Amino acid sequence: MKNRFLLFLLLTNGLFSVHAQNLNLAAFLISDTLLQNADAVIRFHHTEINRLSAGKAVMNVHFAVTVLNKNGQQEAWLALHYDNNRKVESLRGKYYNELGLEIDKVKKDDISDFSSYPDFTFYSDSRVKLLKPIRKQYPYTAEYEYEIELNGLVGFDIWMPVSNEGVALEQANLSISFDEKFPVSYKSDNGDFDFLENKSGKFKSYKWSITNVPAYTQEPFMPAKRGFLPWVMLAPVSFEYEKTEGNFENWKNYGLWVYNLLKERDEVPQKTRAEIVELLKGDTNTKTSIQKIYQYMQQNTRYVNISMGIGGFQPIAAEDVDLNGYGDCKALSNYTRALLKVAGIESFYAEIGNGKERAELFPAFPSVNQTNHVILCVPVENDSIWLECTNQQIPCGYIGNGNVNRKTILIGDEGGQLVKTPCYTEGDNRTITLAKATINDAGDLSCTAEIKYSGLSCEIIFHPMNLSAKEQKEWLLKNLQPDQVSIKSYAFSDTLTDDYRCSLELNISAPDYATAMGKRLLLEPNIFNKYTSEITKRPERSHDIFVENGYTEIDSLQFVLPKTFRIEHIPENLSDSCLMGTYSISYDTMSEFLNINRKLVIKMDTFSIDHYDEIYRFFKTIDEGDHQKAILLRRE
Repeated sequence: MKNRFLLFLLLTNGLFSVHAQNLNLAAFLISDTLLQNADAVIRFHHTEINRLSAGKAVMNVHFAVTVLNKNGQQEAWLALHYDNNRKVESLRGKYYNELGLEIDKVKKDDISDFSSYPDFTFYSDSRVKLLKPIRKQYPYTAEYEYEIELNGLVGFDIWMPVSNEGVALEQANLSISFDEKFPVSYKSDNGDFDFLENKSGKFKSYKWSITNVPAYTQEPFMPAKRGFLPWVMLAPVSFEYEKTEGNFENWKNYGLWVYNLLKERDEVPQKTRAEIVELLKGDTNTKTSIQKIYQYMQQNTRYVNISMGIGGFQPIAAEDVDLNGYGDCKALSNYTRALLKVAGIESFYAEIGNGKERAELFPAFPSVNQTNHVILCVPVENDSIWLECTNQQIPCGYIGNGNVNRKTILIGDEGGQLVKTPCYTEGDNRTITLAKATINDAGDLSCTAEIKYSGLSCEIIFHPMNLSAKEQKEWLLKNLQPDQVSIKSYAFSDTLTDDYRCSLELNISAPDYATAMGKRLLLEPNIFNKYTSEITKRPERSHDIFVENGYTEIDSLQFVLPKTFRIEHIPENLSDSCLMGTYSISYDTMSEFLNINRKLVIKMDTFSIDHYDEIYRFFKTIDEGDHQKAILLRRE
């Protein structure tokens, strides 16, 4: 009320000029509810799409965002990507102070223009126009209007008016209009949308409106954004793109379009064919043949991005990959497919959504914006081998945590087919630590250990395994517990078999690991896996708990204690369990030995916030158990 009265006084005293004000954007009009946890508030966000034909559409966007503090600065940044099929027709902008007074306009020199992928792209026509206003006085409001022309229409960007932490929304709407000859399908979720459908003659329109979306705060084990933020997906039922035609009536039909893009692009030169034949000479095992061909591809190619026109959807020909030694995910997967073809091994190009935010693919709603990556599927007897072709370091058949446990679209001559990639459970993803440690009279630690990794847990050391010796040591010093560790020796190894196992052998020391307190040494027996989670600092929570990949940790450690000390106190054995997992840590003593056995299992799933109290208690138990201390007393 006080702020509105201030506004009334300013207006009645003529302190504003009409042409330089937007009173609705005054910062003090934002409700207290939306200010909670917010660094920025989107005041309005209007997107209007007019589909003009099978291959053309125009999109107009008008929005304003109030930046409340430095943390919200990036919400006033604007990045408009464009290429030969997507053109920025206009861009305007204004800036307002906290009272809604205009203080500046966007000028041509304010807009940067550069390649979208400068670091790892070889071919691309994709560029970006970027606005990055620098304001030191908060709050302020940025208002932008722009128009995008789409020529060649495979799909539309997902509409998600709020996508970042600390951003609230006052109001937003999305509308699309089209001739009934060029229909559009849609899917929406997580929003209390007002939806309108209108028809006038042969034209139809859809409109979604939403208001008052509060800001969210990042929490441990967050679900994907598409799991809780409002969104709308649109898809053209039929489309035209660079002299090709297709439709999204179902995934089968979409797959036929992609299959046609692959035609006559899976042949390699005669020299390479001869090398593959020689490589497989005498090998009658299909699986080992696949492994040899995969390693051949890894040794002879590297990843670069290809994003130019239809090249964003169509792989460059296998013979060009062979000649140049590079390609993107599409090209390298297609090249591997061509090499397997030489050996008479059938494989399938597979489009997939990579990463946490693309894990869900909707069977009943085909659209291009659900996938962002390509891998390869090779059927073998009673099984399939999946190949991630963009990484020159990982073993054959390992596709990484961003590709597992999700639907993919296999592309064949009969179109697209939805098939699920392998699922790695908490039993598959294991870290097993076997260690023997010695503490001397001064509390110094010496320890040898073997840490074995399997399944997705191998990703912990895939990267350092392939670094230089200097970089490996730096990685170990940064990631190893305890602090102040000195590395005497180490060795990485891997077993490139179907179950993906790696290991790390260590010989380390740490001065003053046990703290001297008069006649006593204070010792933390759990050396390597001291679990500390932000969840233990948050007794309250707003979102469900999401574990993308479960895992198991098993630790067996033996301490050899100094003979001049005896054990005065050993930590308590602890165990706990909840829907999310199980935990136990136990201790036993024998003469000068202290043995520690620990096991932690975290399950893959989404757990309702209704169970958060028990999950919070579970992690508090883990934190307590992993940091318990033993007390050694000097013998008299």
